[in-house]
Amino acid sequence: MTIVLNLRIDSKTGLPFVYAYNHPTLANFSMIPYVPSEYEVPENHRPYLQQHGHHFHFYIVSFAKRTSIDVEEFLNEYPKWQDVVASMGDIEYGWTEEDHDGFKSALLWLSSKQVFQVEWSY
Repeated sequence: MTIVLNLRIDSKTGLPFVYAYNHPTLANFSMIPYVPSEYEVPENHRPYLQQHGHHFHFYIVSFAKRTSIDVEEFLNEYPKWQDVVASMGDIEYGWTEEDHDGFKSALLWLSSKQVFQVEWSY
């Protein structure tokens, strides 16, 4: 499972841009230049940017045959820890409630930027 940055390219300038969301002086969906430092993921969230493990099946099962989704949509279906544990059964995945909560915290930060997606393969 990987977190990716989804940028658009301005057809007039050829430069990447993002849409303004909840900007103090711009209307929503105004095009603003992409400034990399504004999207630098905090160090405490970086361990969750690229992950491996069979336990992630329990996080993506509700997305049917999709292999990517906006972080916001992913969060809408984020399972409760109790449901993940119940699905794991007796198998030890090395994934803890602390990992589960840390991953959700990272996703919440990523969703505030409106340009990140979650991708995975089956």
